[in-house]
Amino acid sequence: MCETAIPRLVTHIVAWLAEHGPEWLSPPNPGASEAALAQLEAQLGRELPPILRDLLHAADGELAIGEYKTLSAADVYRNWALLNRLAAEGRFANREVYPDDRGLIRADWWHPGYLPFAEDSCGNLICIDLDPGPQGSVGQIVWWETAEGPLVDNDGIPALADFLQAYWDNLASGAYDAPDVWDNAGAQDLTRRLP
Repeated sequence: MCETAIPRLVTHIVAWLAEHGPEWLSPPNPGASEAALAQLEAQLGRELPPILRDLLHAADGELAIGEYKTLSAADVYRNWALLNRLAAEGRFANREVYPDDRGLIRADWWHPGYLPFAEDSCGNLICIDLDPGPQGSVGQIVWWETAEGPLVDNDGIPALADFLQAYWDNLASGAYDAPDVWDNAGAQDLTRRLP
């Protein structure tokens, strides 16, 4: 998927949520400025993956994906820096990671290669993995849970573009047109690829 597809997907998702989403759902924030994205890159010490840059430029946080909402550029850094600090302090040293027999993710509770882009109300994150396991792919999606650490989706781990496309495909399928159906669906269901 080309990078220019992200703004189009966000536009479709926002329009769908405005028409079919629950009444309490608020629209996402306007896109991040180039200055905000440059500041985030400086804070991270690396360039953003182009697809995440496109997402933040289209909506600087608050785009609903089930129980998750995308993070603003400032919140991407805030979450990433906090978890890096906690890892450096040894707070996760005794935590065991669920085994990943496929070798897609590293056996670390948290590592700086996880770049969060969405969060739920419990602090669980959806991250782009910039430093995957030996069989993983740079840019794959990792679900990071506060009580369980990094988790591998059983259907494989798509890149962010595939993740957002699957979300849109599920919304456009008509299966979630009733607000209560969307409201009760989990983000993993909403982003699972259609058969």
